[in-house]
Amino acid sequence: MVAGLDCGAFDRAARLLPARLAAILLDLPDSVRARAQEIRLRSGGAIALTVGGETRFVGRRGCMTRVSPGEDPLDDETLQACFLALCNRSVYAHESELRQGYLRLPGGCRAGVCGTLSESGAVRDVTSINLRIARSVPGCADGLLRRYTGGGLLIAGPPGSGKTTLLREFARRLADGFDGVCRRVALVDTRGELSAGEAGGNADVLVGYEKPDGIER
Repeated sequence: MVAGLDCGAFDRAARLLPARLAAILLDLPDSVRARAQEIRLRSGGAIALTVGGETRFVGRRGCMTRVSPGEDPLDDETLQACFLALCNRSVYAHESELRQGYLRLPGGCRAGVCGTLSESGAVRDVTSINLRIARSVPGCADGLLRRYTGGGLLIAGPPGSGKTTLLREFARRLADGFDGVCRRVALVDTRGELSAGEAGGNADVLVGYEKPDGIER
């Protein structure tokens, strides 16, 4: 690993996939793995990454291209194997999440799943998976914390702009006492993206609760 580049979050996400695909992803350059925000898998398409807000495709021998190389596309069987791996081979255990189009994964990662939702609520004929990589960016909330005086706060931005990363760090620093005063923080983390085990030792975390139910707790 190149000094100063943290590939840990990407590598943990890649290892959730079947070994053949994981090996391809783990062999990518550190400069790519440290900056990648998403791993996109589509039936009939090449592996794609979102890096710095732009799409990059993975070609043969791990070369990165801006245009889909049209070689070694993922087939339906491979995509189904990825889906089962992310479900830890227990689709039934994730049915409530899948009905909302996602899978909650370890470490704050989340996989968006596209396919056909049957009348029974089961997902079949999976066509694509988008694996979002959860990263900590220590210090990214410091400017906001210095200006925050309490009360409501709206964090808005386009997809991939770092809203979740900022909010995760904001909650952690509030709970840990960034200014010498530890706040009481309750985090209702419906999709398991915000806490990722990093909400702070003084935070109360409710994972998987819908927001109205979590607030009542």
